[in-house]
Amino acid sequence: MSDPRPSCSYGKKCYRRNPDHFKEYKHSHIEKAFKNDDLKDELSTLQKIQLGIVQSLANEGSIQIDSNEPEADQSKEENMQKKVNPRSQDENGESPLQKKKKLDEEERKVSQIQGHGPAQLKDIQSSSASALQASGFRTVLDKWKSAAPFHLFLSKIAHVERTHEEPLTLSFSDILDPSMGNVVESVQINYMCSPGWLLAQYCVHNLQKTQITVFYGSENPEVEAVASKVPTLTAVRLKPKYLFGQHHTKMCLLYYDDQSMRVVVHTGNLYENDWEDRTQGLWISPRCYTGKGDMDSATFFRRDLISYLNTYEQPKLINKWIERLNKLDMSEIRVFLIGSVPGNHAEKSFGHPRLATLLRLHTTQVAKPEDWKIVAQCSSIGSLGPQPKAWFQGEFATALSTAGSQGPKLGLVNSHLVELIYPSYSDVKSSLHGLAGGGCLPYSRKTHSNQTWLTDYLNHWKSDTRFRTKAMPHIKSYSRISSDGSKALWFILSSANVSKAAWGMRNKAGNLTIQAWEAGILFLPKFFNLGSDFDCNYSSSNVPNAIPIHYDFPLKKYQDDEQPFFIDVLP
Repeated sequence: MSDPRPSCSYGKKCYRRNPDHFKEYKHSHIEKAFKNDDLKDELSTLQKIQLGIVQSLANEGSIQIDSNEPEADQSKEENMQKKVNPRSQDENGESPLQKKKKLDEEERKVSQIQGHGPAQLKDIQSSSASALQASGFRTVLDKWKSAAPFHLFLSKIAHVERTHEEPLTLSFSDILDPSMGNVVESVQINYMCSPGWLLAQYCVHNLQKTQITVFYGSENPEVEAVASKVPTLTAVRLKPKYLFGQHHTKMCLLYYDDQSMRVVVHTGNLYENDWEDRTQGLWISPRCYTGKGDMDSATFFRRDLISYLNTYEQPKLINKWIERLNKLDMSEIRVFLIGSVPGNHAEKSFGHPRLATLLRLHTTQVAKPEDWKIVAQCSSIGSLGPQPKAWFQGEFATALSTAGSQGPKLGLVNSHLVELIYPSYSDVKSSLHGLAGGGCLPYSRKTHSNQTWLTDYLNHWKSDTRFRTKAMPHIKSYSRISSDGSKALWFILSSANVSKAAWGMRNKAGNLTIQAWEAGILFLPKFFNLGSDFDCNYSSSNVPNAIPIHYDFPLKKYQDDEQPFFIDVLP
């Protein structure tokens, strides 16, 4: 049977990971590798992930791959273009015809969305309404209020209905729900962005006229193509100057028609897969109003947010937001902003020194420090060095183990104090999408081969109490938890993975080198009037004043023969 799908106009440059995209379009380079194992080694890491998606779709009968050479007609057309007028190609090897095809395709997508794209929008509307009803709330605002004092949520998992019933579950479109305020302008700050999906989230709530500014890090021609066609969308790609740096922050600012504002810090990229079947975390601030005094919070959240935004060096786009922030009463915000920005830093404003400073100022010594584990949970791991003391057990663990004015000395942290949660091969294999579910876990075998010591610190991803064991974690979190799992000294939700690029590393001059933009929030009991520690809540019920940890205790250590999931295992 002939494959009826049209060819993806991006060809080998396609970056999509959404299975629906591969149901709609065929990709010759991927489907050739599907039929010829010898071609698999020629694929990039991303293309191997895409191949895994295509294989899954083919196995379940969702797509029919033509037995003939895919996209043969397109290849002939492109070759003809090259022969006829080779000088008409741009530096990327694209002819005017290819460019026009891309723009036409993006225009079709945007027109469908702006015209209320019936199928996609109805699906989002129906899903959000069903989840709200299942959780027993009348509005999203009611759900937000019930989550006091932390307002800390996990993302809804589309294929796990039990998560829809949780009081502490939200979808991305819920952030824009009119019960939370009538959004008239917003800033989306992220790494990856699928503009069609993002616009659809706004259209669900009839926010087509809302001005949206997107700061993003991952190269994606589709963002620029859509922005050129949609007058309400402004997109700016931020390019860090370091090799291993990236703009990785996930945050948004929502400005309402009464000049009030909310800040949302989360862990998901702006595309469908991240918000459908992966575990994400999000914190939504109180609504901050003008006209009630221009007070900052006790945590100086506004000051630190403005300091972070100024590092973007985009005054035309950022200054009006800073002016708005300066007029707000943000005194109800109780969390600290923990940011990372690229550069060499002598001060302690960013990265792990920022965290250590806050822990030194606002926590107290515990009687038996060895009874309080540092638990780091992430979706990627950087190159940490040949020995744990080089960074992981050195300056990183030293910062996280700080408690009160008498913080530990560098390099003297107990080696059994730190635990790391990262999915194993078996965790991913049994996930909602099998091995393809590991597409958000880019840790490589090569990196691990230079730091095999890390296996001793690794624990399985397990979230039975929050119904998310099979939903691979893209969330990143850090905490200091009692050995029985009942108490926490502090908790962080962040975009930052366990890496030097994200948290920073001391250089020879003694300054801190950070390569990436990151943002997270720190919860400290002192600022919630809860004494010296939080109660921990390892159930799906909303226990008052208990910080809702999203993984199970006790932690489950890797066995001797187990390995972390490596992105290389994807076909």
